[in-house]
Amino acid sequence: MYYTDTTGKEVFLAVAEGILSVREGTVTITSREVFESDNAEKLAEIIENTLAKRDESEMVFREMFEGIERSFMEKTIKLAKGSV
Repeated sequence: MYYTDTTGKEVFLAVAEGILSVREGTVTITSREVFESDNAEKLAEIIENTLAKRDESEMVFREMFEGIERSFMEKTIKLAKGSV
């Protein structure tokens, strides 16, 4: 979506889920994530970079969690066998 600011300049927005409401000529966007740029191509680049960073962070977290889970299971098996 886009809007025109008070100077007449177009501003592009990308909203990841949320609520848009209009009351008495005022537009309110409520969302956990809003991307904004005065250039549609730059907006696409911002979104792409943000999502790539998020994917990388999620992968690191997932690998860390898998390591914790594996360690827990190994210790549980040793405990069950009585060899702690």
